[in-house]
Amino acid sequence: MPRTLNILLIAFGGIVAFLLAAFAFFAATFNPNDYKPLIIKLVQEKKQRTLAIPGDIKLSFFPRLGADLGNVSLSERNSGTVFVAVNRANVSLALLPLFSKQLVVDRVKIDGLRATIVRNADGSTNFDDLLSHDESSDGAVKFDIDGVAISNARLTFNDRQERRTVELSNMDLETDRIAGGVSSKFKLTTDAKADKPVVDAKIQWKSAFTIDLDKKHYILKDSNADIKGKLFDFADTTVKFGGDVDVQPADKRAALKDIKLEVSGRHKAQVIDVKLDAPRLAITDTQVTGGKLRAQLKLQEAGGTINADLSVPIFEGSPKTFKVPSMVLDAVIQRGALDAKANLAGTLNGDIDKLLFAAPQLKLTLSGKQGGMGIDLQATGSASADLKKHVISSAWKGKLDESAFDAKLGINKFSPAAYRFDIGIDRIDADRYRDKANNPKQDEQTETKPIDLSAWRDVQAEGELRIGALKFNNIKLTDLQAAIRSGGGKLTLDPLSAHLYGGSASGAVSATTTAAPRITLRQNLAGIQVGQLLQDAIGKHPIEGRGNISLDVAASGGGFVQIKKSLDGTARLELRDGAVYGVNVAQAIRNAKARIGQLRGGEAPQAGTSSTAEKTDFSEMSGSFRIRHGVAHNDDLIVKSPLLRVGGSGDIDLGNERLDYLARATVVSTLQGQGGPELQALKGLTVPVRLSGPFNAISWHIDFQGLVSEVAKQKLQEKKEEVRSQAQKSLDEQKDKVRDQLKDQLKGLFGK
Repeated sequence: MPRTLNILLIAFGGIVAFLLAAFAFFAATFNPNDYKPLIIKLVQEKKQRTLAIPGDIKLSFFPRLGADLGNVSLSERNSGTVFVAVNRANVSLALLPLFSKQLVVDRVKIDGLRATIVRNADGSTNFDDLLSHDESSDGAVKFDIDGVAISNARLTFNDRQERRTVELSNMDLETDRIAGGVSSKFKLTTDAKADKPVVDAKIQWKSAFTIDLDKKHYILKDSNADIKGKLFDFADTTVKFGGDVDVQPADKRAALKDIKLEVSGRHKAQVIDVKLDAPRLAITDTQVTGGKLRAQLKLQEAGGTINADLSVPIFEGSPKTFKVPSMVLDAVIQRGALDAKANLAGTLNGDIDKLLFAAPQLKLTLSGKQGGMGIDLQATGSASADLKKHVISSAWKGKLDESAFDAKLGINKFSPAAYRFDIGIDRIDADRYRDKANNPKQDEQTETKPIDLSAWRDVQAEGELRIGALKFNNIKLTDLQAAIRSGGGKLTLDPLSAHLYGGSASGAVSATTTAAPRITLRQNLAGIQVGQLLQDAIGKHPIEGRGNISLDVAASGGGFVQIKKSLDGTARLELRDGAVYGVNVAQAIRNAKARIGQLRGGEAPQAGTSSTAEKTDFSEMSGSFRIRHGVAHNDDLIVKSPLLRVGGSGDIDLGNERLDYLARATVVSTLQGQGGPELQALKGLTVPVRLSGPFNAISWHIDFQGLVSEVAKQKLQEKKEEVRSQAQKSLDEQKDKVRDQLKDQLKGLFGK
């Protein structure tokens, strides 16, 4: 027996030695590079792609079958464009498991991977042909990879269907063992860029994972991802994600556990922080259950902060529909003069298949202070969303302090967002919610403070606004109606109409949303009590009367001072039964009456400073103005009163609030009105009155030099009239004599 065993062992050893020798001879003589042309040809014939292997293929046979391919590239189908390429690829396999259809890979190393994936407009991709199989497989191949190392990779996704590009560059991926049902780990770092939406960020992702292809079961455990960079319109963004994900697509099952999401970023001048905690969410083909969900939002900007907390209790539903019985949003708002707390509570229903969501019962409350004033908002409403159509709608009714409102708000399009609204308010005192200046310095700062419309720059909105009674900047209006549009960097109110101060207003207002906005105003005021309007608007009434005013002006600038100085356009006024305050033209002429007969050109001028107690009454006033760089020029003024007729020309400097005007007052024949009987002797005389100085202290003086000329003209005219009268009288007398002589001669001729 031992002898037989020895013989068998010797024979077996001989066979093994022979096989090893044969394998060594094969390894020594086999050169895979001899087959490169054949492989390249087969790829070209089968796939119509060009395979390039410029370097030598290096093989190892024992104890593992391995290949070092060096630089390899594969072209697009029927094109010379590179589809995928690597600087170096190294793969080694365990030899014996291949005979039992087990793919046991020692390690895969790939350096410098470059691939471009294209999805065409019809949904097809540039690798569809690589997924087709000419020969069917008679059994599955089990795989077992000890580890994967990919370094310096770049993947580009060109999505022509959505017209966007996504690129992952500087990508490094390392994994532990990859095998069916075996727990492992991976680490991924990459730079990500995209154009729609805009992304430019660095990604780091670590996680344990399990892949079971037989059961189609995929698990991420203790997953931890960090993203830093620019996301959407947010700069300096940081995203942190953690939790467990368990997905079984074939069984339509998914579970999320201990999900934590933190997002922080900066949008223009706003800093935003969001936190989301979802302890449990389970999804099956028939049911969805979730634990208490909580989200927190903090918004910071120069004007203040908003802190919000959303709480959703345990909820149930199905993958198609769900219902949240109650949700609560609490917020603390500290912005400018507003310090308030808000609460929004309601229910939420959804149809996930149709992407329809509805909140049929919502209640909103807000309480706090606006400056020194208390603020109280109570409203009820409903909201709905159709995400397939990109439409969101909501309707609200309620009261804000003493104002009742009815509002419809919505979005017609998500990207870019297009808002719509229809708001009706019975009455509102807007001054109640404005910061009020308490000293001259604050007033000056208000005048020079830039008008900031930047919040409307990227807003697309359209809607209607109706207010029964409005007080704004102490101006009182009723029946205000405005169609408001925002878009393309412009904010427009057209048409804009209201009733005010016994009359009506109609027209339009528009403004650009640039740093120094350009504002245009077209407005017609009809039947307005001008004095009351000016008194409420500026605290003064330099002129009063009832009539019409038309404005067609434009201006630009950072603040109200710049806007006044850049004002261009035209204006016209037509007033009746009013007065101009600050100067009494009739009194000024009456004071100068004693000197008029003695004027020789050297008299000291009659002068004074305006007083609000003095005024010049008129029955009619009209004039037009050409406005250029904040200076309004007029040369067709007409003022009528029972005693005077006033014309004139000059400039009103609105930007610097100064007046330089020459009024020409003519005494008419009537003896009624201010000081009529005293000026009877001056009828027909035109008296020039120069008005100048700042609006709050206008000085006036009578232009006696001009008056001398006027008196001379009057005397000359009177002399002309006297001569003409005497000549006419002499002519009439001569006519009478000639007529009498002719009559006597005719009597003698006919003997009668």
